[in-house]
Amino acid sequence: MLAKDSFHAEIIDQVSNNVAVVDDISSKGTGNPVDMEQILLWNPDVIIFAPGSIYNTVAKDKAWQELSAIKNNRYFEVPSGPYNWMGNPPSVNRYMGMIWITQLLYPEQANYNVYEEAARYYDLFYHTKLTEEQYNNLVANSLMKLKK
Repeated sequence: MLAKDSFHAEIIDQVSNNVAVVDDISSKGTGNPVDMEQILLWNPDVIIFAPGSIYNTVAKDKAWQELSAIKNNRYFEVPSGPYNWMGNPPSVNRYMGMIWITQLLYPEQANYNVYEEAARYYDLFYHTKLTEEQYNNLVANSLMKLKK
């Protein structure tokens, strides 16, 4: 869990109200462990899951189904390729995280195309031409889902 005011949550803290407030902020690479009871108490409107985490299973898990973010399809997985866009490792890849998460949370205010920004970023930092297909694979679990 990315606790408010931790180096892990810098992007979230800069663009939103991070409800994950804990007493003892961890500086370890995995962040702060929290139990389901605490997550239920916070009941966040949006949940951002790390790449390769439990993102794919939460919609079928009864405990997670209690959360507003899961009920309302407002849970996402951080894009990752070649690095995690939220900061693993903490580096220039956080720039893409800010572009992505701002568009995700505030689409009315973020008047830009994330694919175009990502293509510029990948060209500048990775000397790679990011195709739309590659981009779509990167953000497959990272954009608003249509209500079913």
